[in-house]
Amino acid sequence: MKYLALVWGLLIAPQVYSYNLQMDIPHAPAVVLTVQDLEQMEATQYTTMLPWLSAPATFTGVKLSTLLAQQYGFIPNRVTLRALNDYAADIDLSDIEKYQPIVAYWQDGKPMRVRDKGPFWLIYPQSSFPKELNIERYHSQMVWQLKQIHIAK
Repeated sequence: MKYLALVWGLLIAPQVYSYNLQMDIPHAPAVVLTVQDLEQMEATQYTTMLPWLSAPATFTGVKLSTLLAQQYGFIPNRVTLRALNDYAADIDLSDIEKYQPIVAYWQDGKPMRVRDKGPFWLIYPQSSFPKELNIERYHSQMVWQLKQIHIAK
């Protein structure tokens, strides 16, 4: 019985401790990216204050526009972001182009754990546009524990 528990623990451990980002579009295979995949792409950093933090933090990640263009060759009119708990938010092309949110994988130079809103978190540069972005509409789009980016055609 001890061995069965050990084997079961080893089988589920990768799912518990490693999370990937799935990108999908209708009628095409899903693209699954790891933190390491995103680290290989051009990085952008934003130091910003967020409502959930007590001090400004520096986030490192890939611009959502870059990620979409590299994976699909275009930026769609709307994307849906989905979290590990299935919370979902839609983001329009106009906001992607104007504010250039990033899919962050580091906070203050360290990988983000699930308990710290990681491993992926959509971040807007709120401190650069405080009057525009510090409102509920954009707060609700900053999906943490991001697991999926869905493109509807």
